[in-house]
Amino acid sequence: MGRKIRLFLYSQHLSGTGHFVRTYEIARVLAEHHDVYMLQGGRPVPRSKAESPISTLNLPPIYRKKDGITPVDSTRKINDVMEERRNILHEFIRTKKPDVILIEHFPFSKQLLAPEIIPFIQHAKEVNPEVRVVCSLRDIIPRSPRDPDPDKHRENVLKYLKDHFDAILVHSDPQLVRLEDHVPWISEISVPVEYTGYVSEKSVNTKVDDKKAVNNTVVVSAGGAGSLEIIKNCINAWKHTGFIEVTRNRVLIVFLPLFLKEGDYQQLKQLAGGNTNIRLMPFTPEFIQYLKFADISISQAGYNTCTNILEARIRSILVPDIKMSDQLPRGELMSKLGMATMIHPDNLSVDKLMKTITRVLEAPKPEHNINLDGAHNTSEVLGGIC
Repeated sequence: MGRKIRLFLYSQHLSGTGHFVRTYEIARVLAEHHDVYMLQGGRPVPRSKAESPISTLNLPPIYRKKDGITPVDSTRKINDVMEERRNILHEFIRTKKPDVILIEHFPFSKQLLAPEIIPFIQHAKEVNPEVRVVCSLRDIIPRSPRDPDPDKHRENVLKYLKDHFDAILVHSDPQLVRLEDHVPWISEISVPVEYTGYVSEKSVNTKVDDKKAVNNTVVVSAGGAGSLEIIKNCINAWKHTGFIEVTRNRVLIVFLPLFLKEGDYQQLKQLAGGNTNIRLMPFTPEFIQYLKFADISISQAGYNTCTNILEARIRSILVPDIKMSDQLPRGELMSKLGMATMIHPDNLSVDKLMKTITRVLEAPKPEHNINLDGAHNTSEVLGGIC
């Protein structure tokens, strides 16, 4: 972008942290040259302090439960919280008058937030008729049982795009995943579609604890549904690998889910049993730094996890969460490319993990030419739109 512009990035995470982390990386890069505001509307996600300056718009936080969205503050009613959020959004639009609004994943998902999103888009266009509204998508579009029937969902997406959006950015390398691979009706979309490459977290000159981030480690990270099962299997497998030469002098580092319940933490701590070669560590925004020291990553197959693996060029074992519609196809793709070894969760066991860890440790490190500059390329593409 040749001129300094004002951007507002709307990314409402309702359960995990993936959407927030990806959008934050885009915001971090954009903030190097532009005025960037980012929504903070969910449970707090730690970020590194050594970041570019990003201003935040703080809304009363919400998250998703089985029966729908609910306030983080359990003393409040959801209708009151949503009304306050709408008022804050409208006041922000009125005073800041953004040039670009980047909305993560809506309308392809999160249509339950349409009563919040559509009015503030309309208000933004009233305040600044030149504002550009852009949809920001990951590589594989989510499908949810909460969505209406496929035909109704398609109808809603197309109408929202036609009436309110100027472009779609797909954060994927089109050599690997294209929008039409998962959206067969792409020819009906009325706005331009641009590919940025994958948005990969980069190192930001932060230092990790060298006593913990040592060589000869196997790193486990899992944060979504089913993560406890993976972690338990990894811990149990590691207890049985001490007699195997390739694992004898290595350490298992388990990064715990951000929103882990205290009872679950105590259960994992007891399972680790004080073993000096098993370390339980909290969620960290410097995770990519730890991967640089590690020999293997064991994880699910979320977008950010896989881009971390690609960025670090590390051997990896993926156990996709099949409840998340994007993870199995992404895990299969990574496996096909030779970038990971995939274990289907139905086949996950201590014995399977032991054998797979041993085999992967003896394999060469993977190589690839996948575009991981999605955050920087987003800035370039937005320049063309503006």
